[in-house]
Amino acid sequence: MTTVTLKATPSETITRAAAAEQTVKDAAGRSYTLADPGVTAEYDLVLALGKAAENQTFLAMVMPLIYLKAIDGEAVIPPRTLNEVRALIQRIGRDGMKAISAGIEEYFLDDEAAETEKANIKKS
Repeated sequence: MTTVTLKATPSETITRAAAAEQTVKDAAGRSYTLADPGVTAEYDLVLALGKAAENQTFLAMVMPLIYLKAIDGEAVIPPRTLNEVRALIQRIGRDGMKAISAGIEEYFLDDEAAETEKANIKKS
């Protein structure tokens, strides 16, 4: 008897990965829901940052924000201006940014990308 194994199409694989959400907690117990941001999220963040996006250290520090979908179950609207980016950073705080970065590394980056991300975080 022949066994047929059906594999997901590339589109199905991408759709499933994009829909997958992961939740991480910071030292204070706040939860952050993360999901794959999609390709345009990086461009949208650069547009929101305006001239500040020219600062590569700052850009690397705020890039994890594109993965953030909710804080304690409350949806987070992607920031559209530099002031909104700054307000979101203030809301999250240092412990939140650490938790988000660790979650991105654990759930969304392959080994090579994770090493690059670690190096970027250490530089900042």
